[in-house]
Amino acid sequence: MSSSPITLNAWRVDVAGGTPVLVSVHTAAGYEESISVCTIPGSKPPWRCLVAWQRDWIPLLTLEDVPCNGVLVLNLYHTPGMSRVALPLSAPPQLVELDDADCEHFDLGQCGLWSPAAISGVCVEGECLPIIDPDRLVGVTFVSRWRCDSVCT
Repeated sequence: MSSSPITLNAWRVDVAGGTPVLVSVHTAAGYEESISVCTIPGSKPPWRCLVAWQRDWIPLLTLEDVPCNGVLVLNLYHTPGMSRVALPLSAPPQLVELDDADCEHFDLGQCGLWSPAAISGVCVEGECLPIIDPDRLVGVTFVSRWRCDSVCT
């Protein structure tokens, strides 16, 4: 008896100022092209901006001072005091279908800055893409890694 490969749908997102990552479809709350951004005076990256979304202000991950062409708002499930976070995108997200074979050659070591936020990953056409957990984005390990990478490199 042969079994069918397990498939997963994910959003491939090109983060403005960063590299492509994947997010599970159930963590995405929505995509918005037309955005209003507010910089928080005195705040430090990566959380120095808020973005208006559905009558609320959502923390916007800011990797670099580069223009973004929209944001993907992600649901947080395990972060006390926060329900959502937004990723700045350089292009609209793309829905991709992944299967078990895509995970075979994944190397977390090739994910750089995204390693602390990754829960898994895939290799597609020679490119290793981490699947990130939005709750890990707001974690101390990711923020500390980002600050070190941006200062040390």
